[in-house]
Amino acid sequence: MHPRTPNQAEQLARPTATGRQSRGQLFSIDILVAVTIALFLFITATTLSTRVMNVLGISEQEIELNAAAEAAAAQLAASPGNPLNWDALSFSDASVNSIGLAESRNVLAPAKVGAFFALASNQTALPLVKKMLGVSRPGYGFSVRIYNQTGSLVNGFSTGAGTGKPATVAERIGVLNGSLVRLSVGVWIE
Repeated sequence: MHPRTPNQAEQLARPTATGRQSRGQLFSIDILVAVTIALFLFITATTLSTRVMNVLGISEQEIELNAAAEAAAAQLAASPGNPLNWDALSFSDASVNSIGLAESRNVLAPAKVGAFFALASNQTALPLVKKMLGVSRPGYGFSVRIYNQTGSLVNGFSTGAGTGKPATVAERIGVLNGSLVRLSVGVWIE
């Protein structure tokens, strides 16, 4: 490399036809491009992180709803309740600890099924029924339905239309009056 002559140094420092120095103009364009790219990356990262957080939030809700539906279905199909004759008692928090429809595992007792659907339809008893089934969180709706082998509804109850999202259903196969039935418990956010 040769040292620059004074004339070359003057030419580089001399303003261009537009009145700007070329080195300063390039530096300004570089900064402008860098800021534009950084701003684009920031907006993209913010948008993606918001979407990821929304998906994670929905997934967490789905997990909670699924756990509530599974626990309620298992309790109804496999447990006789506590005390065993809860269906013959006056229904209150003091007299009944848990609700179950089973005479034995997955064999449903007709009297308990009738008593359960009568209680679930009673607006006064409904909050306690929801609490005992683990679906009492604010905004939770639930349904319990029993279907026969052909898919026809034998008995059912729902706290609403079930149009809330997300929704989940847990099912158990059991026996009621000597016939196979499908116990379906749905839980959703209203």
